[in-house]
Amino acid sequence: MKKILVLICFGLLVVFGCRDDSGGGGGAAFEYDKVFKGDGLEVLVRVDRLKVSAVDTLLVELGAVGASETVVTFPDLSLVLEDFEVIDSQIVDDRLGDGGDVLRARRIRLEPMVVGKVSLPVLRFEYVLKGQTEAKFVETEAVVIEVASVLGDSAGEGGQIAEIEGVVGLRDYTVLMWGSIIALVVLVVIVAVVVIIIGRISRKKNVSFRVFRTAHQIALRRLKELEDEGLVSAGMLKIFYERVSNILRYYIEDRFTLKAPERTTEEFLFELKSASVLAEADKDSLEQFLRHCDLVKFAKHEPDGEQIRLTVDLVRDFIDRTQSDESLVVVEIVSGKWEKANIQYSTRNIE
Repeated sequence: MKKILVLICFGLLVVFGCRDDSGGGGGAAFEYDKVFKGDGLEVLVRVDRLKVSAVDTLLVELGAVGASETVVTFPDLSLVLEDFEVIDSQIVDDRLGDGGDVLRARRIRLEPMVVGKVSLPVLRFEYVLKGQTEAKFVETEAVVIEVASVLGDSAGEGGQIAEIEGVVGLRDYTVLMWGSIIALVVLVVIVAVVVIIIGRISRKKNVSFRVFRTAHQIALRRLKELEDEGLVSAGMLKIFYERVSNILRYYIEDRFTLKAPERTTEEFLFELKSASVLAEADKDSLEQFLRHCDLVKFAKHEPDGEQIRLTVDLVRDFIDRTQSDESLVVVEIVSGKWEKANIQYSTRNIE
């Protein structure tokens, strides 16, 4: 309850005191967009603008296109930048290209630290091709960025600074300030009372506790819930296949302790070859299933109704054949109901 009150107060303070930081770049257009080719790898560098003001932010996209087995190390911009500060960095989901190569991408938001002509330095992408041990690299070029002062052109004719205007009296904001403080305090008290009342009611209704469930019970329940959502009839096949693939991957992790969710299909199939917990027929079925899912998710393959039914039957049959009462996972029961959103698919996620 104390955490909720702190978050509410913080939110109210942010409303009164936040700074508009929307001056950054964005959008689909990039003024700088170049590709640098190496032996077995292509590097993409994109910058949304080449001229910004000192209060703007700059969006930089870095990409690497190569075989899925290629190990790529992206440069750490926070270590090589001198004139910019990294304020946000995101890893974009890998995408499968037309030629079978994988696009790995990063999006970095930068804030300029100085005014004038500055540059993004030469970046070095290191990579190792499949079957090789020697590291290769691709280097980009420096990108010149012009950072303008927010003061603009304040000089008068002849380069002289214009005379300042006369002294202007300050308005007395004392009454407005105290009025705002009182209103804020009253609002916080009202919200706190409402939260306390709702919390007491919720504690009476939502009595929760955690129990053990087998890995196959969780997987079969998730599979039934997925079928009941009607994603196939709504034409949302990509989402359906992502979900059904995750159901099987989490089941494999909980049942056989194989790290299926954290790996790509190729990485998981490589590990599966040496795994002794599954029969060869099951390994073949898993490979066929995962590659079929990747075709739908990445290659825009549209399966027919019979293929979708066979996919669901394959998952259910695999779970039924390999189930074990010894593979237990912690789940949460809320008010006597097994809530889907509260299921913990690995005991390591339990706090």
